[in-house]
Amino acid sequence: SYLQAASPSHAGEALAALLDVPPFLVDLDVFARDRALSEPELQNALMFASAELIEGLAVRHALSKRQRVAFSDEVQRVLSAFHVENPDLQGIGRERLRLQVTPRLPPPAFLVALRTEQTGGRLVLEGAFVRLPGHEVRLSEKEEELYARILPHLEGEERFRPPRVRDFAETLGVDE
Repeated sequence: SYLQAASPSHAGEALAALLDVPPFLVDLDVFARDRALSEPELQNALMFASAELIEGLAVRHALSKRQRVAFSDEVQRVLSAFHVENPDLQGIGRERLRLQVTPRLPPPAFLVALRTEQTGGRLVLEGAFVRLPGHEVRLSEKEEELYARILPHLEGEERFRPPRVRDFAETLGVDE
């Protein structure tokens, strides 16, 4: 349990134990404050626990190496599944992804972790969306064919008075 994990008096042992129980994440500022640790003592505890650091402007959390790898793998799995199910979307929303991945990091820590993943070339952040590097939204063969038939009507003289969708559908014999 969490309380048992927090009970060792040695800070490194307690940190290592806390990283192995849900939520598998430790806010290092809170941990140091609760145990009255100086910065060097906290660094020693991190080394003892072999913890992975997630650090940003206002973020300082630790994960075990095993949980950090599991986080990366889970992000890849969720993104792959999302792209298979939604090939026509540019990516999944950051918050939606955060809620699907374990361990569930707080939003600021999640963004720091995603930026680390992006730096490693494992994903791409585009505004509020996240995608795998090779994922691109593309028209299907049928859509490409329809686009090729519509494009001439949007060029030349007709470009200033393009037909309505209904007119295109009627002229090209397709559904609106």
